[in-house]
Amino acid sequence: SGEVAGAAIRATETLTIGHLKAGLLLYPGAAHAGVVRVADIGFPLEYTGDLVPATYALEAGDAAARLPARPMDGHKGTFGRALLLAGSVGMTGAAALAAEAVLRSGAGLVTVATAVSARETVAAAIPEATTLPLPETTSGSAASAAIDAILNAVSGCRAFGLGPGLSTADQTEDLVRALVNHAEAAGPPMVLDADALNAISPLVESGVSLPVGAILPPHPGEMARLLGCSVPYVQAQRVDTAREMAT
Repeated sequence: SGEVAGAAIRATETLTIGHLKAGLLLYPGAAHAGVVRVADIGFPLEYTGDLVPATYALEAGDAAARLPARPMDGHKGTFGRALLLAGSVGMTGAAALAAEAVLRSGAGLVTVATAVSARETVAAAIPEATTLPLPETTSGSAASAAIDAILNAVSGCRAFGLGPGLSTADQTEDLVRALVNHAEAAGPPMVLDADALNAISPLVESGVSLPVGAILPPHPGEMARLLGCSVPYVQAQRVDTAREMAT
């Protein structure tokens, strides 16, 4: 599991026998393992080849193989449009950082949909992105009345992210839940992060039905809120809680 049972050596190098172990890759155990090498001691492949691994280790080559080719004659339209619902008054930095991450990941055109009072600050912080000003609450966050503008904007997109810096105002959370429930099977993949995760927590009580292919990247605190459990519970069994959440 990666748990450290009491006092433990912080090794420079670990030689693990036969196969890689999950506990050498999951923290805090990974911090004690140092450089990990697998020692082949001759386990017969006719037996071990039939065993189903409990987990899989994602390597750099696996990620690289999933990145689409970028043609030399490509332009911004070639690489797709993304919509990001993010930011509010006082939390414009979250929207700008998220938009820069979307651009760096390879999107050709990025639009940040944000409360009208936050729009100018976001536009100045990330000039490469366009902005969509939205009706706002009295506290300067996106209001539930923004749903039509967002649904219209997302129709031509290849990805839709929502959550960073949105705030937890009642109307904003209502907006998030409505957008999740409006998601169509043929729509773009949806990434829910930060305050969007807060809006649907605990998931079983939220009344939302996540669209197929939705991506949730919670940190341990957000995962605990989504599952209705404690952070120590999540930290003690990170793989199992991730599987529970996915189910």
